[in-house]
Amino acid sequence: MDSKDKPNASDGGLRAAVPVIVAALSLVGVLGGALLSNWDKVFGHRAAAQLPQAQPVDRLQGVWHSGLSEHPYQPGQRFRLRLEVQRLASGGIAALVADIPEGREQAQTYEAQSLQSSADGLDFSVERRWCCENGQERPYQVRYRLSLDPRDASQLLLSRRSNAPGAGQVERFVLEKRL
Repeated sequence: MDSKDKPNASDGGLRAAVPVIVAALSLVGVLGGALLSNWDKVFGHRAAAQLPQAQPVDRLQGVWHSGLSEHPYQPGQRFRLRLEVQRLASGGIAALVADIPEGREQAQTYEAQSLQSSADGLDFSVERRWCCENGQERPYQVRYRLSLDPRDASQLLLSRRSNAPGAGQVERFVLEKRL
């Protein structure tokens, strides 16, 4: 028997390793793709939304206020919503939002996260803190949907929903631009 005809022990090991190598490469590809598509969620990067070229970015820019609204979870408390939208040098936009109690001019401002442009506006969320459960603050998310009012060029429509304990009611606002 020639040395060519002799079975090589390393061939059996290599044949057995091929499925493991293919499975490992597939797993790395799937995990890498998932990581890239969810980069902002994994690493908390707050990238500004890039609006489509057809979107009138200039119409969203500025400071917007709602009228006074009854607080859905604190009866007897009234507030107005304030939204500030800014164009960034990169061409994207950033947004800040606040609930200003009646009789006050300012309140804590929250930076919009996970900005996503849509055909008629923006979707974003804000992380807030809720107190108290066993004396501990807990984070919760407020999700916003901002759209252009098709009937009135001087207004924006905004809806939001919170996942705070006892919350979940959809709130709706009409915003007007303040100069």
